[in-house]
Amino acid sequence: MEVTTIIGIDCSTDKKKLGLCRASINENRLIIEEVITGARDPIDLMLKWIEGTNALLALDAPLGWPIDLGQLLNSHSAGDPIAILGNQLFRRGTDRFIKRKLGKQSLDVGADRIARTALWTVNFIAALGAQLADPIPLVWSRDFACKVGAIEVYPAATLVSRDLALAGYKRLENIAIREEILTALTTEIDIVCSRAEIVATDDALDSVVCALAGFDFVNGKCFDPEDLSLAKKEGWIWVA
Repeated sequence: MEVTTIIGIDCSTDKKKLGLCRASINENRLIIEEVITGARDPIDLMLKWIEGTNALLALDAPLGWPIDLGQLLNSHSAGDPIAILGNQLFRRGTDRFIKRKLGKQSLDVGADRIARTALWTVNFIAALGAQLADPIPLVWSRDFACKVGAIEVYPAATLVSRDLALAGYKRLENIAIREEILTALTTEIDIVCSRAEIVATDDALDSVVCALAGFDFVNGKCFDPEDLSLAKKEGWIWVA
């Protein structure tokens, strides 16, 4: 099914920091049509954005946990030793892949606060699917058949893949750095909404980068999972 809308979501348990980007595709260009942070009712907004389209949600949050962690904790008792290295226990296969390919270490969903964002995100996907009366699956190929599919993305990795890993862009006061990143991205995207809103916060800019990662996915540019069965259990970060 041909994707007509890509929604980039910089996920957060705090609605004030939730970044949402609606983008459309025009031949080989990604058109950034609307960017919103702090939506009061993100589900309602998503329903409006998705209506009448074939949509891909590109979400900046882990959508699974390390398989070793789940298997071990099921049988572990307090005080028992654990004969597994921390990086093996707390990091997923996709996290190790991103580090190896791009030199960027994603957060450890098994050991970091990002786990709370991951929990919020999988429940958000389920709640949105319930409102659509059609569950939203994770998709593993750009040729997916459902009306709305979802993928996991990582804006920092997408920026690294374009040599745009500029330090400090997440600091609120560093609008100039975010503007520099956005200007560099205009080789691939067209912006028909307010640039000022995009560069106002890192959450807004990251939502645009999420949408760009989704664009990479639908164009078949991303690395495929090394082990698809493992990826379907743990999740997979799609990056070009």
